[in-house]
Amino acid sequence: MEALGDDPAGQEELGIELATRQAEELLRNGAPGLHVYTLNRAEPTLRIFEALGLSHALRPVRSTVQAAN
Repeated sequence: MEALGDDPAGQEELGIELATRQAEELLRNGAPGLHVYTLNRAEPTLRIFEALGLSHALRPVRSTVQAAN
């Protein structure tokens, strides 16, 4: 990651690759599922789930935050 210090797109790609590998290993070793915090950046998470062949498992989640009146 340090070698990609001036390359935010490269850092993101590496992060997606590493997270995908980690998720694959967790699932292969019996993890019952994955819980992912997107921090309002859903695209990398979508790419990870697609790489895992799990995009069919994605579903919209209704916000629990009430709109201010």
